[in-house]
Amino acid sequence: MTSWTKDSRPPFLLETQGIEKTHVNYAYDAISLLFDETVDLNSDFINALTLTRNGKSVDLSGYVQIVSIGGEANRWTVNGLSALTQEEGNYQLKVDLSHITDMAGNVNHEIREFSWKMDTTTPVINVPETAIRSRTGEINLSGTISESDVVIHVQNLSNHSSLGAITTNDVNWNYPITLREEGYHDVLLTVTDRAGNSSEILYSIFIDRTSCGEVFI
Repeated sequence: MTSWTKDSRPPFLLETQGIEKTHVNYAYDAISLLFDETVDLNSDFINALTLTRNGKSVDLSGYVQIVSIGGEANRWTVNGLSALTQEEGNYQLKVDLSHITDMAGNVNHEIREFSWKMDTTTPVINVPETAIRSRTGEINLSGTISESDVVIHVQNLSNHSSLGAITTNDVNWNYPITLREEGYHDVLLTVTDRAGNSSEILYSIFIDRTSCGEVFI
């Protein structure tokens, strides 16, 4: 007596790992795919993948390999992306599940998309001056940055204290600080963009509330 199992349900992609961030300063190398069932080893995996950089197609042949993880036919990893994602730019990886079948030949027509920006350029900081004298200790740091959407963090290195942080979406910025102790202060301003690239400016600030006859800020 012959028996079989009728299966008309397509394979579903349950989980993906490897491309979690939308802004990075390194090349993504691999992405793992977890299906809810065994998929056919003869599925057309390579044509299921499409990679673009700044809207232009990137040829995957000769670089990308797709292999099962631990011999399990529902866990797969796409390797070799790093050779294709080293250049700066806006990337999009599409996984067209219609090229992947289960053991009964069922297909899922869903398309998964992963987008990210690869950015290794450090932000450039321009400030009017880095040597500042003040009689009040109330100082407004300001300047311009070569890119927007960054985090500015200010530290007083002289007493190892944080003076706070802000996120700015403008290339023009200002940040008021208060220094209560008289004397010299080394104040470090660090700018970090969304990809993790950072630049620093070191201020030398002198606070003197007792001097006379000089013009201070």
